[in-house]
Amino acid sequence: MVSSPVSGKKRVLLYFGHAPMEGAGSAIIVLRHLRRLATHGWTILVVSDWGQDLAVCEAEGWPVFHLSHRKPWWPPYYPRNRLLCHTRHWLWAGECHGFLNHQRPDAVFTYLSAFTDFMSQVALAYAERYDVPLSLIAHDDPVCFSRSLEEGVKLRARYQDIVERSHRNWFASPQLASIYDLPQERRSTLPPIPDGYAASPDWQPEFAQCPLIVYAGNFWPAQLPLLARLGREVAAAGGRLMLLVRKTREIKSLCREAPVIWHEPFRENREALRFLAENAAGLLISYAETSESMPWIRTSFPSKLIEYTHLGLPLMIMAPPESAVAQWAEERQFPDRASTDTPGPITAFVEALKDEKVWHAKAAIPRKFAETEFDPERIQEAFEASLTR
Repeated sequence: MVSSPVSGKKRVLLYFGHAPMEGAGSAIIVLRHLRRLATHGWTILVVSDWGQDLAVCEAEGWPVFHLSHRKPWWPPYYPRNRLLCHTRHWLWAGECHGFLNHQRPDAVFTYLSAFTDFMSQVALAYAERYDVPLSLIAHDDPVCFSRSLEEGVKLRARYQDIVERSHRNWFASPQLASIYDLPQERRSTLPPIPDGYAASPDWQPEFAQCPLIVYAGNFWPAQLPLLARLGREVAAAGGRLMLLVRKTREIKSLCREAPVIWHEPFRENREALRFLAENAAGLLISYAETSESMPWIRTSFPSKLIEYTHLGLPLMIMAPPESAVAQWAEERQFPDRASTDTPGPITAFVEALKDEKVWHAKAAIPRKFAETEFDPERIQEAFEASLTR
């Protein structure tokens, strides 16, 4: 920790949450926003949860502070006791203010995780104690990950309280915004910001014989039956389905039982994008066959879709009709979309990629979205403009 992280007349942002880092999930979305803020002249300070990789923060030169676990004169902390929680949050807020050399930042920012609201609660306590506007982003519905109905009810109440008391809320989809009881003007949608990638892939002669379709990123076991089915349909159409995912026992089994090939994931996001631009004929966005097995897809929006639009490659979306991404595709009449319970569309997609003229026509469609609603500059501008009152 540095003794005086705040200096000069730069605007200062204090971020609370999971340490920003490369990889999948919301940590990389936070990283992209913070990097752009730093480029625009903001001083970035991080209050990180315990036990996380701080390599990116160190490389970027962002001072990091960890909350004290306890102090002899502090009262005990019991998450189920509201008074003790409030007291500890207030104390932690004061501790964070000391980290800033008792200077008031211009904005506070947090990511409202679906798995824990701990750091967001501390961010809220700090923002209220020192009268600093708090902005938060949310990508998932926490109730979808709760272990019981009772736990889900309690989670929803806590999260509702946070979004009501924040200065500005940014939700990944309109469906996610709608689960909270908020005035319409406080239900803003902000797509997960992409890194952006200036790729210019071209049709390759080998696509005419065997187009390579790639699914990349995180996966859940509930997706595997559909991926196996799609692997067989792609193979029957003369193509190959590749999974660019972490290797697990289930993935090994899938690759033995279905015509699916596996590729080791890349350490850096841009490495993965480069591989896709150089090798893939088309990309796949897919979930499980039903939303009952992945209920969060009804409100979550896949950041990989936003990333992929910047590659300029044909893109196939297969998702249950009630999912947020399926509704997005339906509203925009995205041509290569299909419900997961409908066999056949992937076959037509593979066949189309064998034709150079058709391939170019399909590749141009995602690029239009990259230049409009998924333009990272446009997303960042909306986010940054509302950080302060």
